[in-house]
Amino acid sequence: MLFAAIWGAIVNNKNVMLGTIAFILVLAFAIWNSAGTSPGQNGTNYEDFDPSAAPKEAIQRSWRTGENSAFLQYTYTAPNSCWQKGNNQTLLIGEQAATLTLVPQIVEGFCAQVMTALTYDQELEIPAEIEVLIVIVDHQEGGLIEKNELWIQPQNQ
Repeated sequence: MLFAAIWGAIVNNKNVMLGTIAFILVLAFAIWNSAGTSPGQNGTNYEDFDPSAAPKEAIQRSWRTGENSAFLQYTYTAPNSCWQKGNNQTLLIGEQAATLTLVPQIVEGFCAQVMTALTYDQELEIPAEIEVLIVIVDHQEGGLIEKNELWIQPQNQ
């Protein structure tokens, strides 16, 4: 009687173990086949990698376009669709850096809860001796959201 109980427990545990192993194998197979990679890119192939081809949502850079001008590409990722690119901005030229303050506009209404990229692409008048551009994103009701310091790349790079 005791032997039958032990044997039944072993057989039941084998079925549970075999079922668990089968489930893990099926799950691993599904994950393996669903992982999509683009042709020419894998973990060790860096030939096609272009660091300047980042998605627009990830670009934060500045470069010289003339003796006293620089171009800014800056993206702030807002928390929802009510945040829009505003016209409220100020540029202050200091002794060692220029500071650009951007203030996104927040409109009332139904807001999709998705991250929203606000891209600021613009030409700025910045003297040639200034090599640093500080970009500040402020909340329209006051308060710092983010602050980044960008090196203004020379014109021929």
